[in-house]
Amino acid sequence: VELIEATGAEVADRGWTLREVTRTVVGQEMPIETASYAWPGGLAIDVLEILAVHPREMSLWQGWRFAERAGFGNRPHYVYELWRSKKILTPLATIVMILLAVPLVQRFDHAGGLLLTGGIVIAFLYLTVDGLLVAMAEAGLLPPLLAASAATVALAAVAGAVAVHHEVKR
Repeated sequence: VELIEATGAEVADRGWTLREVTRTVVGQEMPIETASYAWPGGLAIDVLEILAVHPREMSLWQGWRFAERAGFGNRPHYVYELWRSKKILTPLATIVMILLAVPLVQRFDHAGGLLLTGGIVIAFLYLTVDGLLVAMAEAGLLPPLLAASAATVALAAVAGAVAVHHEVKR
C-alpha cells in the first residue's frame, strides 16, 4: 500500500515521529517528501533490538513469538518457524549421537580406527545434510519442520541400524 523511508525515528506519545521521510504510495506517480511524519506503529524498542538478530541467535521464547505471528518480523515467517523447530529438535540430535556412539564404542576394541573413521564420516554427513536442509528451508524451498527434523531422523535411523547390527553380531 505504501513504502515509508526515513533517515531517523523517535518514540512519540502514540507511535513514532519519523524524520526526513519519503513516502511512496501505490497509485501515485511521485513520492511525497516531508521533514517529519507521525507514524502510529506499535513497535516497542526491545522488539526493534530483537529484529536486528538472526533467528538462529534468538532465544526459544523470542523465536516462538515471531513464529506465532505471521507477518511480524523482518524475515519471512517460515524462517522463524524453521529456527523455532531447530531449537526444539537440536537436543534430540545430541541424544541420537550418543545412542549412535554407544554401539560403536562397545566394538571399538575389535575394529579400532575403522569404527572411529566411520563415526567421523557419519557426523560429517549429518552436519553437511543438516546445513543444506536449513539453507534450503531459509530460501523457502522446503517446509520448515521437514528441514529441521530430516537430518536428525536420518541420523536416528542410522543409529538404530548400527545398534541392531551390533546386537545381531553379539
